[in-house]
Amino acid sequence: MDKRIVFTYIFLLIVVGAKSQTANFNVKQIGLSVDCKPIIEFSVIAPVVSSTYAWDFGDGNMGTGTTVTNTYVAKGAYNVTAVVDGDVANQLTESIKPWEMIISATRDNTTFGLSTYAYRIGCPILASPSGYTFNWSVDDVPLVPAITDSEFAYTFPAAGGYKVNVIVTSTAPPGCTFSSDKSVVVEDSLSVPNVFSPDGDGVNDVWSIVSNGKDKLSVKIYSRAGALVYEEHAAVVRWDGKTLFGQELIDGVYYYVVDRDDKVLAPQKGFLYLFRGK
Repeated sequence: MDKRIVFTYIFLLIVVGAKSQTANFNVKQIGLSVDCKPIIEFSVIAPVVSSTYAWDFGDGNMGTGTTVTNTYVAKGAYNVTAVVDGDVANQLTESIKPWEMIISATRDNTTFGLSTYAYRIGCPILASPSGYTFNWSVDDVPLVPAITDSEFAYTFPAAGGYKVNVIVTSTAPPGCTFSSDKSVVVEDSLSVPNVFSPDGDGVNDVWSIVSNGKDKLSVKIYSRAGALVYEEHAAVVRWDGKTLFGQELIDGVYYYVVDRDDKVLAPQKGFLYLFRGK
Protein backbone atom coordinates (compact mmCIF):
# COMPACT_ATOMS: atom_id res chain seq x y z
CA MET A 1 0.00 0.00 0.00
CA ASP A 2 1.37 3.39 -0.99
CA LYS A 3 1.29 5.57 2.11
CA ARG A 4 2.79 8.66 0.53
CA ILE A 5 1.47 11.99 1.67
CA VAL A 6 1.48 14.56 -1.10
CA PHE A 7 1.51 18.16 0.03
CA THR A 8 -0.15 20.40 -2.56
CA TYR A 9 0.46 24.10 -3.01
CA ILE A 10 -2.54 25.84 -4.61
CA PHE A 11 -2.11 29.18 -6.32
CA LEU A 12 -4.72 31.36 -8.02
CA LEU A 13 -4.25 32.33 -11.66
CA ILE A 14 -6.38 35.33 -12.64
CA VAL A 15 -6.43 36.31 -16.29
CA VAL A 16 -7.93 39.54 -17.54
CA GLY A 17 -8.72 41.16 -20.84
CA ALA A 18 -10.90 40.16 -23.74
CA LYS A 19 -10.85 36.48 -22.73
CA SER A 20 -11.26 37.08 -19.03
CA GLN A 21 -11.34 33.86 -17.03
CA THR A 22 -10.20 32.47 -13.70
CA ALA A 23 -8.27 29.23 -13.33
CA ASN A 24 -6.71 27.48 -10.38
CA PHE A 25 -3.62 25.32 -10.67
CA ASN A 26 -1.70 23.02 -8.35
CA VAL A 27 2.02 22.88 -7.77
CA LYS A 28 3.18 19.69 -6.10
CA GLN A 29 6.23 17.51 -5.87
CA ILE A 30 5.56 14.01 -7.18
CA GLY A 31 8.90 12.30 -6.65
CA LEU A 32 12.61 12.23 -7.40
CA SER A 33 14.48 11.39 -10.57
CA VAL A 34 16.94 8.47 -10.63
CA ASP A 35 19.71 10.97 -9.85
CA CYS A 36 17.81 12.45 -6.86
CA LYS A 37 16.46 15.61 -8.47
CA PRO A 38 12.98 16.88 -7.48
CA ILE A 39 10.19 16.38 -10.03
CA ILE A 40 7.47 19.03 -9.83
CA GLU A 41 4.01 18.72 -11.37
CA PHE A 42 1.93 21.73 -12.44
CA SER A 43 -1.74 21.15 -13.25
CA VAL A 44 -4.63 23.45 -14.07
CA ILE A 45 -7.79 22.89 -12.06
CA ALA A 46 -10.97 22.98 -14.15
CA PRO A 47 -9.18 24.06 -17.35
CA VAL A 48 -11.07 25.71 -20.19
CA VAL A 49 -11.16 23.22 -23.06
CA SER A 50 -10.66 25.88 -25.75
CA SER A 51 -7.69 27.51 -23.98
CA THR A 52 -3.99 26.76 -24.27
CA TYR A 53 -1.53 26.85 -21.38
CA ALA A 54 2.17 27.54 -21.86
CA TRP A 55 4.61 27.12 -18.99
CA ASP A 56 8.04 28.59 -18.35
CA PHE A 57 9.57 26.67 -15.46
CA GLY A 58 12.21 29.31 -14.75
CA ASP A 59 15.19 27.05 -15.43
CA GLY A 60 15.20 27.28 -19.21
CA ASN A 61 12.68 24.46 -19.69
CA MET A 62 9.22 24.97 -21.17
CA GLY A 63 6.00 23.00 -21.28
CA THR A 64 2.48 23.10 -22.70
CA GLY A 65 -0.75 21.57 -21.56
CA THR A 66 -3.04 21.46 -18.56
CA THR A 67 -0.74 19.08 -16.64
CA VAL A 68 3.04 19.28 -17.02
CA THR A 69 6.13 18.21 -15.07
CA ASN A 70 9.66 19.51 -14.75
CA THR A 71 12.80 18.16 -13.08
CA TYR A 72 14.91 20.80 -11.33
CA VAL A 73 18.64 20.08 -11.43
CA ALA A 74 20.06 22.88 -9.25
CA LYS A 75 18.95 24.27 -5.91
CA GLY A 76 17.43 27.74 -5.72
CA ALA A 77 14.25 29.72 -6.26
CA TYR A 78 12.53 29.59 -9.65
CA ASN A 79 9.92 31.92 -11.13
CA VAL A 80 7.35 29.73 -12.84
CA THR A 81 5.12 31.46 -15.39
CA ALA A 82 1.91 30.19 -16.94
CA VAL A 83 0.55 32.01 -20.01
CA VAL A 84 -3.05 31.48 -21.13
CA ASP A 85 -3.96 31.57 -24.84
CA GLY A 86 -0.61 33.10 -25.79
CA ASP A 87 -1.43 36.43 -24.16
CA VAL A 88 1.47 37.49 -21.92
CA ALA A 89 -0.91 39.85 -20.14
CA ASN A 90 -2.80 36.79 -18.93
CA GLN A 91 -0.24 35.04 -16.77
CA LEU A 92 0.89 34.26 -13.26
CA THR A 93 4.48 34.16 -12.04
CA GLU A 94 5.08 32.28 -8.81
CA SER A 95 8.38 31.66 -7.05
CA ILE A 96 8.98 28.10 -5.85
CA LYS A 97 11.88 26.34 -4.11
CA PRO A 98 11.69 22.70 -5.26
CA TRP A 99 14.45 21.44 -2.98
CA GLU A 100 12.72 22.84 0.10
CA MET A 101 9.50 21.10 -0.95
CA ILE A 102 11.24 17.76 -0.33
CA ILE A 103 10.91 18.29 3.42
CA SER A 104 7.56 18.80 5.11
CA ALA A 105 7.28 20.21 8.62
CA THR A 106 3.77 20.56 10.02
CA ARG A 107 2.30 21.03 13.48
CA ASP A 108 1.57 17.70 15.12
CA ASN A 109 -2.22 17.68 15.59
CA THR A 110 -2.49 14.12 16.86
CA THR A 111 -4.17 13.30 20.16
CA PHE A 112 -1.02 13.99 22.11
CA GLY A 113 0.22 16.83 19.92
CA LEU A 114 -0.95 19.61 22.24
CA SER A 115 2.34 21.50 22.12
CA THR A 116 2.96 24.27 19.60
CA TYR A 117 6.57 23.04 19.60
CA ALA A 118 5.58 19.53 18.43
CA TYR A 119 5.95 18.81 14.70
CA ARG A 120 5.77 16.00 12.18
CA ILE A 121 8.81 16.16 9.92
CA GLY A 122 9.50 14.01 6.90
CA CYS A 123 10.01 13.47 3.17
CA PRO A 124 6.46 12.58 2.08
CA ILE A 125 7.07 12.70 -1.68
CA LEU A 126 9.50 9.80 -1.89
CA ALA A 127 7.82 7.03 -3.84
CA SER A 128 9.56 4.22 -1.97
CA PRO A 129 10.90 5.25 1.45
CA SER A 130 12.39 1.76 1.79
CA GLY A 131 14.66 2.62 -1.14
CA TYR A 132 16.32 5.49 0.72
CA THR A 133 18.28 6.09 3.89
CA PHE A 134 17.86 9.29 5.89
CA ASN A 135 20.08 11.29 8.20
CA TRP A 136 18.35 14.20 9.95
CA SER A 137 19.73 17.24 11.77
CA VAL A 138 18.41 20.51 13.21
CA ASP A 139 20.55 23.65 12.99
CA ASP A 140 23.41 21.49 11.67
CA VAL A 141 23.39 19.31 14.81
CA PRO A 142 22.63 15.62 14.14
CA LEU A 143 19.67 14.31 16.13
CA VAL A 144 20.53 12.02 19.03
CA PRO A 145 19.53 9.27 18.91
CA ALA A 146 19.90 9.32 15.14
CA ILE A 147 16.69 9.47 13.11
CA THR A 148 16.80 7.27 10.00
CA ASP A 149 13.07 7.10 9.15
CA SER A 150 11.46 9.07 6.35
CA GLU A 151 9.06 10.67 8.85
CA PHE A 152 9.23 11.30 12.59
CA ALA A 153 7.82 13.35 15.46
CA TYR A 154 10.01 16.10 16.85
CA THR A 155 9.52 18.68 19.58
CA PHE A 156 11.55 21.87 19.25
CA PRO A 157 13.04 23.20 22.49
CA ALA A 158 11.60 26.72 22.22
CA ALA A 159 9.92 29.21 19.94
CA GLY A 160 12.10 30.63 17.17
CA GLY A 161 13.54 29.89 13.74
CA TYR A 162 15.21 26.57 12.92
CA LYS A 163 16.87 24.89 9.94
CA VAL A 164 15.88 21.28 9.39
CA ASN A 165 18.29 19.30 7.20
CA VAL A 166 18.16 15.81 5.75
CA ILE A 167 20.78 13.85 3.84
CA VAL A 168 19.08 11.25 1.67
CA THR A 169 20.86 8.38 -0.04
CA SER A 170 19.18 6.25 -2.67
CA THR A 171 19.93 2.56 -2.32
CA ALA A 172 18.61 1.73 -5.78
CA PRO A 173 21.01 1.74 -8.78
CA PRO A 174 22.64 3.95 -9.90
CA GLY A 175 22.49 5.40 -6.37
CA CYS A 176 22.75 9.05 -5.39
CA THR A 177 22.93 11.30 -2.35
CA PHE A 178 21.48 14.75 -1.83
CA SER A 179 20.97 17.24 1.00
CA SER A 180 17.92 19.42 1.57
CA ASP A 181 17.18 22.22 4.05
CA LYS A 182 13.90 23.69 5.22
CA SER A 183 13.34 26.73 7.41
CA VAL A 184 10.81 26.22 10.21
CA VAL A 185 9.38 29.01 12.37
CA VAL A 186 8.09 27.67 15.68
CA GLU A 187 5.58 29.87 17.46
CA ASP A 188 4.37 30.03 21.03
CA SER A 189 0.67 30.40 21.69
CA LEU A 190 -2.12 29.69 24.13
CA SER A 191 -5.30 28.43 22.53
CA VAL A 192 -8.40 27.57 24.57
CA PRO A 193 -11.47 25.92 22.95
CA ASN A 194 -14.94 27.15 23.89
CA VAL A 195 -16.95 23.95 23.41
CA PHE A 196 -16.59 20.19 23.78
CA SER A 197 -18.85 17.16 23.99
CA PRO A 198 -17.65 14.42 26.35
CA ASP A 199 -20.22 11.87 25.22
CA GLY A 200 -17.82 9.00 24.50
CA ASP A 201 -18.15 9.02 20.72
CA GLY A 202 -14.43 9.68 20.24
CA VAL A 203 -14.98 13.13 18.72
CA ASN A 204 -14.17 16.25 20.73
CA ASP A 205 -14.56 14.30 23.96
CA VAL A 206 -11.84 16.22 25.80
CA TRP A 207 -11.34 19.92 26.45
CA SER A 208 -7.69 20.34 25.41
CA ILE A 209 -5.63 23.50 25.79
CA VAL A 210 -2.91 24.04 23.22
CA SER A 211 0.22 25.68 24.60
CA ASN A 212 3.94 24.99 24.33
CA GLY A 213 3.72 21.79 26.39
CA LYS A 214 6.60 22.89 28.62
CA ASP A 215 5.45 25.73 30.89
CA LYS A 216 2.79 24.75 33.38
CA LEU A 217 -0.75 26.09 33.14
CA SER A 218 -2.95 27.09 36.04
CA VAL A 219 -6.52 26.21 35.08
CA LYS A 220 -9.69 26.90 37.02
CA ILE A 221 -13.23 26.21 35.84
CA TYR A 222 -16.32 27.64 37.53
CA SER A 223 -20.03 26.99 37.28
CA ARG A 224 -22.37 29.82 36.33
CA ALA A 225 -23.07 30.22 40.01
CA GLY A 226 -19.37 30.89 40.66
CA ALA A 227 -18.51 27.56 42.29
CA LEU A 228 -15.10 26.07 41.47
CA VAL A 229 -15.78 22.72 39.78
CA TYR A 230 -12.34 21.83 38.43
CA GLU A 231 -8.73 22.98 38.65
CA GLU A 232 -5.41 21.72 37.39
CA HIS A 233 -1.77 22.78 37.29
CA ALA A 234 0.11 21.03 34.49
CA ALA A 235 1.96 21.66 31.22
CA VAL A 236 -0.64 19.66 29.26
CA VAL A 237 -4.30 20.03 30.21
CA ARG A 238 -6.98 17.60 28.98
CA TRP A 239 -10.29 17.81 30.85
CA ASP A 240 -12.99 15.17 30.49
CA GLY A 241 -15.85 17.22 31.92
CA LYS A 242 -15.72 15.66 35.38
CA THR A 243 -15.01 17.13 38.78
CA LEU A 244 -11.83 16.26 40.67
CA PHE A 245 -13.93 13.59 42.40
CA GLY A 246 -14.86 11.93 39.09
CA GLN A 247 -18.45 13.17 38.93
CA GLU A 248 -19.84 14.09 35.52
CA LEU A 249 -20.87 17.72 35.25
CA ILE A 250 -24.19 18.53 33.64
CA ASP A 251 -24.56 20.20 30.24
CA GLY A 252 -24.21 23.93 30.37
CA VAL A 253 -22.01 27.01 30.24
CA TYR A 254 -18.93 27.24 32.45
CA TYR A 255 -16.33 29.94 33.01
CA TYR A 256 -12.60 29.26 32.73
CA VAL A 257 -9.44 31.07 33.76
CA VAL A 258 -6.14 29.89 32.23
CA ASP A 259 -2.80 31.39 33.19
CA ARG A 260 0.67 30.19 32.30
CA ASP A 261 3.44 30.16 34.90
CA ASP A 262 6.01 31.96 32.73
CA LYS A 263 3.64 34.93 32.21
CA VAL A 264 4.91 35.34 28.63
CA LEU A 265 1.36 35.27 27.25
CA ALA A 266 -1.65 37.02 28.70
CA PRO A 267 -4.10 34.91 30.75
CA GLN A 268 -7.12 33.55 28.91
CA LYS A 269 -10.60 33.97 30.37
CA GLY A 270 -13.96 33.12 28.90
CA PHE A 271 -16.98 30.85 28.68
CA LEU A 272 -17.05 27.26 27.46
CA TYR A 273 -20.00 25.06 26.63
CA LEU A 274 -20.10 21.45 27.84
CA PHE A 275 -22.56 19.39 25.81
CA ARG A 276 -23.06 15.66 26.32
CA GLY A 277 -26.33 15.38 24.45
CA LYS A 278 -27.69 12.80 26.85
